[in-house]
Amino acid sequence: MEFIYTWFNEHLPLIPSFIQTLHWKRLDWLWALLLLPFLCYWIASKLSTYGKWATWIKEPMLSLLVKNQHTSKKYPILLFLFLCISIIALLGPSQNTQQTSLQKSKTPLFIVLDLSLSMLSEDVPPSRLEVAKYRITDMLRQQKDGLISLTVYSGSAHIVTPLTEDIETTLFQLPKLNPEIMPIYGSNPVQAFELITQVIAQLGNPAGRIIWITDEATQQDISQAKALAEAHSQELVMIAIGTEEGAIIPLSNGPLYAKNNSLAISKTPLTTMQLSAVQNGIKYYLSDQLDSSILSKLSTQFEHQKQQQLKQQQHLKQWHDLGYWLNIPLLLLLIFLMRSNIL
Repeated sequence: MEFIYTWFNEHLPLIPSFIQTLHWKRLDWLWALLLLPFLCYWIASKLSTYGKWATWIKEPMLSLLVKNQHTSKKYPILLFLFLCISIIALLGPSQNTQQTSLQKSKTPLFIVLDLSLSMLSEDVPPSRLEVAKYRITDMLRQQKDGLISLTVYSGSAHIVTPLTEDIETTLFQLPKLNPEIMPIYGSNPVQAFELITQVIAQLGNPAGRIIWITDEATQQDISQAKALAEAHSQELVMIAIGTEEGAIIPLSNGPLYAKNNSLAISKTPLTTMQLSAVQNGIKYYLSDQLDSSILSKLSTQFEHQKQQQLKQQQHLKQWHDLGYWLNIPLLLLLIFLMRSNIL
């Protein structure tokens, strides 16, 4: 309906300049003008000289039986004025703009957990997986507010808990996680990061943090993960679990064997992972370094990052709606019409 407003401005130069400078926020209400003729006809029939009796009794008997009500001609005009003012108010006439600050107080935290079979190794007691769960629990307890999401991967990646403020839901899911329930065995961290960044892109790429907990990652995996995180305004923190000496992989039906029928030994390439993380500018920690002081430090840095976001406020221009001022004459008209038994 904006073309109607444009046509009026171009072809009716006599319109006062004040009206020409108005911005109309809800132009779709112009369609209500099409109802005015029908409403006027309905009002005229309701306010006829003899009211409803005219539909049942014909002249000349009507004039003899029913007293002339002498309805004033001003009432239809007032009702028509009431309807016109109502439509104008609904159109949202606006002139002055106001600055509205947009603040993103909910900073997302994405946790990526490696659920490959090697996480069952017990070189870090009680096992790599259980230590990872302890660290996640500690981090979530330190996280006072914000949005949390947990994603796991082995040969395929899956979101366990979508982005939520409910930390208890994530904590409830943690004990159930086990590499043996994964549909595809293996290790595909890049797929997990691709899955997360799709969610982040849908949210408009808000700045946040991804914490990646794993016992093995190649240089290519780390480089791709860093690229994906950086492209979507995410800080990447890597937590390594395991030892370079390694340990066997105990499954529910016995230890895992290699193809040559020897026991499979899972070794965590800590030196290689740390070197690759440093080269890619990733914060790197060993699981046994994450005591309460380190977790508190990470949490403090995360809060500082949120405060920096609040300082960098985005400003949105919004038109100041003046239509609500028309409620005053509408209310006065409504009171007058009701006291006159018109409504």
